[in-house]
Amino acid sequence: MLTHVQRSGRRMHPWLLSVTVGVVSIALLAGCGGSGSGSGSDHKIETGRWGGVINPGGTPVRGGTLTIDQADIPTGISSLYYVNSATNQVGQVVEQLYDQLLEYSPGSFTPQPGLAKTWQVSSDDRTYTFHLRHAEFSNGMPVTAQDVKYSLDYTNNPQSGYTSLYGTISSIDTPDASTVIVHLSKSTPAFLYYVAYIAASIVPAKLIQSEGVKAYNAHPIGSGPFVVQSWTRGQGVVLVRNPHYWRTGLPYLNTVKLDFTPNDNTRILDIEGGTVNVADYPLFSQVKTINAGGKAKVLIAPGADMYVVYLNNSKKPLNETAVRQALCYATPVNAIIHAIFSGLAPRMNTIIPKLKYWTAAAKAYPFNIAKAKQVLATSSVPHGFNAKIEVVSTGDQATLLTAQILQAAWAKIGVNLTIAPVDAATQGTDFTSGTFEMTLFTPGAFTSDVVVDDEFATLLFNSPPTHNLYTWYHNPALAALVQKAVSTTNESQRVQLFKQMHIDSMKDPSVVPLVYTPNRAAVANNVHNFSYMLGGLWPLDSVWIG
Repeated sequence: MLTHVQRSGRRMHPWLLSVTVGVVSIALLAGCGGSGSGSGSDHKIETGRWGGVINPGGTPVRGGTLTIDQADIPTGISSLYYVNSATNQVGQVVEQLYDQLLEYSPGSFTPQPGLAKTWQVSSDDRTYTFHLRHAEFSNGMPVTAQDVKYSLDYTNNPQSGYTSLYGTISSIDTPDASTVIVHLSKSTPAFLYYVAYIAASIVPAKLIQSEGVKAYNAHPIGSGPFVVQSWTRGQGVVLVRNPHYWRTGLPYLNTVKLDFTPNDNTRILDIEGGTVNVADYPLFSQVKTINAGGKAKVLIAPGADMYVVYLNNSKKPLNETAVRQALCYATPVNAIIHAIFSGLAPRMNTIIPKLKYWTAAAKAYPFNIAKAKQVLATSSVPHGFNAKIEVVSTGDQATLLTAQILQAAWAKIGVNLTIAPVDAATQGTDFTSGTFEMTLFTPGAFTSDVVVDDEFATLLFNSPPTHNLYTWYHNPALAALVQKAVSTTNESQRVQLFKQMHIDSMKDPSVVPLVYTPNRAAVANNVHNFSYMLGGLWPLDSVWIG
């Protein structure tokens, strides 16, 4: 199912590909390498490959309300709803309400203890034993092994769309209330990363079984730092501190308010006027103005997006490697970076998002019209061809402008590009049915769920169910390389295999790579420790105001 992607570039869960693409405005989730800078020691931004934190350090102050202007509103607020929607609007709430067995800490690609305080992995990498810490749900019920089993089984249901991540789970044993033994059908070295993802959030099994999923989704209970106080559909969500949270002293905040403010300019006026503490997804063109205003700074942080021109490799002449290479050479990525992203989005040098196994050894295509003509001359269309690129018809000026830049540049090699604005549903249907020729989704539409390359590498190069993310790309050698990379347990071998995958896939590109779009938010000067996880979510338990 192709999930509904809200405006401002919320995520499209890559494994759920069949329904719609939502209307969006301008970039969200993306590549590592974006950076931000403060204007003095009292307003510091730290960034790295993993994520970014604004105003770190200091002595935390307890209390207060953090008000966030969101460009979109969640259509659901529970993790069970998220499993079937996979949008960041829902994910932002899920992140605050729930815990997973493992989690990430800023600056690290390595899963850390969450609800599982320790774990062991068998020598054949097919049995994972997790030992739970003492924790309670926000209603005071203890978190037990049965809750973990129920949660993972629910996520692994084929209807969830997450069997790509959890489908190797063959059985789960719960010998006692604090021990969970997960048996896999085959080696899955990325499994620890998968159980740190919010789709694997732990829910109270007995409560759901007694009242039903629908009732539970309306008033969810988790073990995370916050609990829902109110949810006004179409307006916002109010969260308050979970009194049963297992991390002593956290969260610092009393309340978190997530307000729906779709107008880009209104969000910025709110942050500059001091009526909110955070405004998400300011336009890239607004970043300098906000930073110069003195009331807030824009946190620019790496993400997990791939902003590319999708090509239908089953359509002539796009089925020819030389044609796809020529398009890459004829694409003025630097011009797009500066015109659309105000210079803040790093150039892609890989076909997939910039994740743990990213390598500088893979080389981006330089903008070189002469080279593009030379390569195209070796194809069946040496003098060019006619092509059509679909873009969403409303709410996404960034993508329309990108398409216009491509139209002008590709004309220089004889490619006559017609821009076809379509509604979001049509764009999604054309994509998954294979009727499209080229399509350009909003920046941030496709993001990795996890920080390792396994998910996207499989999706793009070895995924028959999705026709390799609906590119209809076919490269048996690359598929075999990916199969080996995602199954070997030796870390040094994984590094080398993924490195080779990145290099080889750039030589035979299935898409035209553009940029890794950064996460971003305008954050008031009195907000500390506001940060992004790689997938664009906010861990708010350590945020404080003072």
